[in-house]
Amino acid sequence: MKTEAPKEICTMKRTLTPFITVLLLAASLGALPSAHAQAPETGAESTGPKPKTGTAPIQFGYRPEGMTMWDPWFVAHEGQVHLFHLQRLAGRSKRTAAEADHIGHATSRDLIHWTEQPLTVGPGEKGGMEDMQPWTGCAVVKDGVFHLFYTMRSSRDDARNQHIGLATSRDLVNWQRHPGNPVITPDPRWYVHEGKPEPDNKVGCRDLKVIRDPAGNGWIGFFAATVPAEEEAEAACIALARSKDLIHWEQFPPAFAPKRYGEVEAHDVFPLGGKWWMTCLTSHGHGNRGIFADPNVVRGTIVAVADKPEGPYREPVPGYALLGGDLTAGNTVSTVEFEGKRYAIFQEGSRLSPPLELNVTPEGRLRMMWSDRQNAWRGASLLPDKLPQPVSIRTHVTGGVTAGKWELAADGSYCGKSRTGWQVADLGFGSADMEVEATVTLKSGIAAGLVLRGDRSAPSPRGDFVFALDAQDGCVFGASLTMFSPMNRRQFKVEPNHAYHLRLCARGDRYQLYVDGELILHGAFPKEFVRPQPGLGLFVDRGETIIEKLAVYQQTPSPAKAANSK
Repeated sequence: MKTEAPKEICTMKRTLTPFITVLLLAASLGALPSAHAQAPETGAESTGPKPKTGTAPIQFGYRPEGMTMWDPWFVAHEGQVHLFHLQRLAGRSKRTAAEADHIGHATSRDLIHWTEQPLTVGPGEKGGMEDMQPWTGCAVVKDGVFHLFYTMRSSRDDARNQHIGLATSRDLVNWQRHPGNPVITPDPRWYVHEGKPEPDNKVGCRDLKVIRDPAGNGWIGFFAATVPAEEEAEAACIALARSKDLIHWEQFPPAFAPKRYGEVEAHDVFPLGGKWWMTCLTSHGHGNRGIFADPNVVRGTIVAVADKPEGPYREPVPGYALLGGDLTAGNTVSTVEFEGKRYAIFQEGSRLSPPLELNVTPEGRLRMMWSDRQNAWRGASLLPDKLPQPVSIRTHVTGGVTAGKWELAADGSYCGKSRTGWQVADLGFGSADMEVEATVTLKSGIAAGLVLRGDRSAPSPRGDFVFALDAQDGCVFGASLTMFSPMNRRQFKVEPNHAYHLRLCARGDRYQLYVDGELILHGAFPKEFVRPQPGLGLFVDRGETIIEKLAVYQQTPSPAKAANSK
């Protein structure tokens, strides 16, 4: 959990590495728990640094001032959402290493605008059981008191043995560690433990997620652990525990034991559509590859489902990635129920993603969908009053002949045809940060889609970036032109003569592509993709397409709102 680069975090975090997450749990001090609420028995008060409330404007996604963040988790309370997350110093940061070692906290009333709040729990007494940066956990509110669970780590064993700790607060500023920490260590009846650790003396016990038992029998907890096994991929599991008071826990056999992943962690558990769902992060970096249903995914959030909150959880489709892709893709999905909907938010690079709505298809598939809350970033329309004529540009840098042609039809649709190669049309307008909506119908052939042009004055698309529906390979892809490399892609069945609604959001150095409202592709643009004179283009590959109902909006950065701290 101590590295800024998500790909490194993910590969290491078995028992002593960073969980890849984001920031997502915060609340302004105006909605703090009542002063008369009774906290459980606690120990010494946290004395970590407490920076000033508020943060500088952050472009397209929250992160605390001077920090990068990962592994977010949330709790909604009294009309606000509290985000908690791990963090480290950003480049040229003016903040201190001591601050970076604390769990961060922010709040929001709309899941878009976040306000940084005072830090929460940091390392404990030097030489003790938790003298290193605390790792991922969860937060719940009981009788008006915030209970913050976190992963305890100690320098005396190089963080090889993990435990679950607890801190509480009445005011979200002063935190008291529970004097009996740790509150959870692995039960030898079911899990690898200190008496019989893994071969390298590691004991996993982290990422606790706590929910209320809907039957009224206290609380149910889920934490990442391992069971005794001959090989690594047979050992990873999500352990199960129960408590009446959030302090004393009784453990049970695993809630989820897939026996096919080198690691499952950074999990969440929630009800939706009459079922209980569990999401877990895993990757090829944990010792086994080819684990995802989509061979294009190297790191992703998998999905399991159960009829009861305690499980057992089973994957409806082994290796189905709710969120995933290449190493630039977002990770560590965490959810929150807010204003009647279940939202998913994840770590997107070094900051927080926008909220996405979760739903379940009639076939029982969990999906992440576009949320209109993102309209907060929508600025003025960039579409000219009169639709521009498409300009077919040379696909080869030195060639003088185009591979096909584009036309603007009388009904306002763009028609592209190319028999022998791929062809890009330039529309003559655009912006570096923009949201593009269009309906794309591949009438015949290989592929069709949208192009982000780096320089619309350039006579060829070299250096542009294309997003396309590919019928031949059954995928959606994003790729640099003209070599189509690097390429990020996800499996997706593309049918001829079917109208697909595409929504492309290009914000800063990252993109999200939605197909019929579902997030299908996301990641980071290559560093080589520069936009001195950005523009919008259209794409067709060895076929015929119609692209219509075009809408284009400027995307505007969202600063934190002062109203969030009132």
